[in-house]
Amino acid sequence: MTYVGSGDDNDPFIVGVTSLAIFDSCIRFSTGDARVLFHADATFKLSDIGYPVITCGFTDQARRYQVGAFFVVSRRAEHEYTECFRAFVELVRSLRGISIRCDFTMSDAEDSQFLALQNVPTFQHATKLMCFFHVLYNVRKRTQHLPLDDRKKLMIAIMDMHFSRSLTEYEYCRDVSLAEWKETTHLTEFAEYFDQQWLKGRYWRWQVFHTPEGYATTTNPCENLNGGLKHFLQRRRYDMRRLLLKICDFVESITPLHPVPADFIPQPTTDLSKAAAAFWKHLGY
Repeated sequence: MTYVGSGDDNDPFIVGVTSLAIFDSCIRFSTGDARVLFHADATFKLSDIGYPVITCGFTDQARRYQVGAFFVVSRRAEHEYTECFRAFVELVRSLRGISIRCDFTMSDAEDSQFLALQNVPTFQHATKLMCFFHVLYNVRKRTQHLPLDDRKKLMIAIMDMHFSRSLTEYEYCRDVSLAEWKETTHLTEFAEYFDQQWLKGRYWRWQVFHTPEGYATTTNPCENLNGGLKHFLQRRRYDMRRLLLKICDFVESITPLHPVPADFIPQPTTDLSKAAAAFWKHLGY
């Protein structure tokens, strides 16, 4: 999976790294009876010339992430993302004679990635899910100047929307919250931003009822993998030759996974239950 261009806008640099072991594991994740959720994310500060590394793969009902490939690219534009995703799909077809299936995709609010997924037939008709952590991250940035009580009120309303169990329940929470925000003078600007960016735009599917039971509602599986890569590289920047060799070594260290059965019922861990209780207590519940 290689196109070694000069790195400028008209001649991009795209090099992909994978292995047959993780490749075959991705096929198991994407061809079984269970729903198929595809993740893609970019990580930075690995290349001495600033090139990002794009990772992609699949999660199962246990939220375990099987990475499929690593791509070093000269920029994160629609063309580069499209070539990465297309190369991944076509390599599966050419090496194994199998067409992977995708029901859902999970990503951040990145237009170039969204458009690239639309450009590749395998992902074109998949439901595009939005990482909820990314929503919260941007909301926090937009509300830092507000009084604490108002920030809590906004966060509680957004959490209620996120945990809505149906479209009807979500629409009720949405309408009530927006009306309340717009009646408060210093929240009208935020209400307009949230409505346009997270309720009416292409990145509005961040509520749990869109995601199959047990599957990830954030890009955290990708983020954890990217964190593991940075730890493996000792958080240093490398020239291109050494970076590619290091990524190859990291790929060889990855243990291929088997997806859980389609009838698997996820159970929250003790740590997760404690973290959730602490979060709700912080919000005043």
